Amino acid sequence: MQHLDRTVAVAALAATLAATLAATAPAAADPGRLEADVEVDPTAYALGGHSLHAGIARGHWRVDLGNFAMDLPAFAHADDGVAVSFDGFGAKLQYFPRATRRGWFGGVDAGLIEVEARHAGAVTDQRQLGLGVHGGYRVALPADLYATVWLGVGYALGAAPMHVAGATYEPSPITVFPALHLGRTF
Repeated sequence: MQHLDRTVAVAALAATLAATLAATAPAAADPGRLEADVEVDPTAYALGGHSLHAGIARGHWRVDLGNFAMDLPAFAHADDGVAVSFDGFGAKLQYFPRATRRGWFGGVDAGLIEVEARHAGAVTDQRQLGLGVHGGYRVALPADLYATVWLGVGYALGAAPMHVAGATYEPSPITVFPALHLGRTF
């Protein structure tokens, strides 16, 4: 991807933030204490990208800062011959009814995303601001690990047809995004 240097720099920053939070956060014994976590989305790695998210949480609330990238599979868009990828960073605010931050949750999110369309050796890109809501379920695993499945629905401000080498990619302003995150609490 064309923006790999920026993406790697943001991922390194997120990892540094997570390490700093992990070093200063107390153990997860009391749900009212400040906790840190780090999580990844294995699907992004399987699709030629990456996903690294660092979170801080207290009580029912969690804030997440993340960096992500992915090659969009051809079946996910109807524009034959155009290869599409995206990278960006974003933030999530999540509320868990249980202060242990396990079980059901819901939240809001925002992200700055750069979409890249490639066709016949030519490349064009477009910046979008994504705003959305999401909900899911978090399951505790041994050794402070957890798995989270969630579904997000968002709206991309700035989504417009992208013309590249005689082809057109038309991103949908409305996105539905299922995800699986694997993480560890510190």
